[in-house]
Amino acid sequence: MSYETSLEEFDLSISTLHRLRKMEINTLRDLQDLFDEGLEEFLEKRSLTKADFLLTKRHLQEIKRIIDAIDSSGLSNSSHLSLGIRRFVRALPLSFLEVPDDVLKRFTLFMGSEPNIGQLRRLPSRIWFRILQDYSTCRIILTQLNAFGLFIRNQDDFDLDKETFLRTKTKYYMALEELEISKKLYTTLISNNISSIAQLLSFSAAELKEKKIAADAAIATIRNALRDVHLLLKDDYFIFCRDCEQRFVSDETDGHTCENCKAKKKRISKISKLDINISGPEYGSFTDLLHGFVLYANIKNTTSDLLNVKLLSTYVVEDDKQISPVNFLKGYYFENEVIMPDTVRSAGQIWSTERFILKSSLSNGTYLILSVKLSSEPISRMYKFVYKDNSWEIDDYFHT
Repeated sequence: MSYETSLEEFDLSISTLHRLRKMEINTLRDLQDLFDEGLEEFLEKRSLTKADFLLTKRHLQEIKRIIDAIDSSGLSNSSHLSLGIRRFVRALPLSFLEVPDDVLKRFTLFMGSEPNIGQLRRLPSRIWFRILQDYSTCRIILTQLNAFGLFIRNQDDFDLDKETFLRTKTKYYMALEELEISKKLYTTLISNNISSIAQLLSFSAAELKEKKIAADAAIATIRNALRDVHLLLKDDYFIFCRDCEQRFVSDETDGHTCENCKAKKKRISKISKLDINISGPEYGSFTDLLHGFVLYANIKNTTSDLLNVKLLSTYVVEDDKQISPVNFLKGYYFENEVIMPDTVRSAGQIWSTERFILKSSLSNGTYLILSVKLSSEPISRMYKFVYKDNSWEIDDYFHT
């Protein structure tokens, strides 16, 4: 036997052989090329499309069985095939497996996009249960992965029987009084014959509301308390917010933006008259032997009138520590300025502390708060900018 051996020599079904031929896979060498190159490169080299990939999970499992047999037959470097098919399967999307639509939906919402099988393999057992909220479903999908020689982290947890797993690896049987909810809400749940976490999880948010057990505010409290212990109400999902990259809980799955980010966007959309952006940091040495960096607040008057703008305060926050500038850069002083229509006035301020001496010191997630006041308005405006990937993005806005 060699890598030039035709696949017709093996005990493959007519369906599998037919599909392999249509993909121009006729020998063990062709099969190894598929595994080595990966699906996209393999198809591209042969001017094929993804629609031309005709192998299902059943066909690949059949191929896996003949590869396991070849491993024991003495073919030179046959382990290359075994490693290749595992590597190939890891790169396939989750939808390749036979999973219910709700399972695909739960993983996709949690990850932000449909994951591949390799990504699932790297998740530990506790995250699997957190996403699916069902022990039996986890076991069924793991059986499919195991058929290809793939295992997840801490998979031994699912060797436990269901009751033992729920009691030792989750908070499913935690006492209701341990949940972070108010005494009033706790009493309401008890009076409605909900005396355990397990009973609470049998309700959806819509059912709690329909039965007048909890209104919107109480449901939000319940969701937050359950989220903290990695549990969900029925019909709820963990959803990856594409704006803040945090996960939130909801039974509305059409959007991928959490309520906090929706509120921020709404506030930012109300910005008018002034367009402010932040540039920098510019690192260097300054007068008075100062070392650090300069940030510029570039303030543009977007109206057709003169605007009198007062800069009230500016500070940087890193690791929950507020750090104020030490001075204005010469030529960029800004306190109470009149800005002409459709023009920009920049304020340049110097930050110089031991924390900010090195050029690599300003880290992602650092944010800047800038407060200004227009003489024509009784209120002041606060802008929040976040530093990410060497640039500043507007993150929030308030009238105060």
